[in-house]
Amino acid sequence: HEMEFYSSFAIPDSVPAFAQEDVEQISVADGFIRGFVDLIFQWKGRFYLADWKSNILEAGYDRDSMEISMTHSRYHLQYSLYAMATLRWLKQALGSRFDPEKHFGGIFYFYLRGMDAGGQRGIYYVPPEELGTLERIEEKTREMLM
Repeated sequence: HEMEFYSSFAIPDSVPAFAQEDVEQISVADGFIRGFVDLIFQWKGRFYLADWKSNILEAGYDRDSMEISMTHSRYHLQYSLYAMATLRWLKQALGSRFDPEKHFGGIFYFYLRGMDAGGQRGIYYVPPEELGTLERIEEKTREMLM
């Protein structure tokens, strides 16, 4: 099952409508975001987010083609919101036992139509180093909303 979340998020009053409407499965209202993460899983002591995509990418499913899709579909904003909510949840649920640097492994976007058995094609991975701290994710997310 998808994991539904509600998370407080102070957003500027002047958020353009497209920023709220273009991101599938996310809604922003009254200082809260609401969304659905396809999958949160744990592997070798680290937590990961996963999102399934069925997009048809005419140019193929190499990293460059997926990057174009990620940008065009505003999936960078989507995974930032997912990461923010998930990191907050893990911090609340696990308390001092949760160390994001040790326990958060990043985000996978699986382009199902492009994946092949045992290969890397169709898999877009965002490592935790690219995301940064929770505070940095929140800051970047506000910037993306403007």
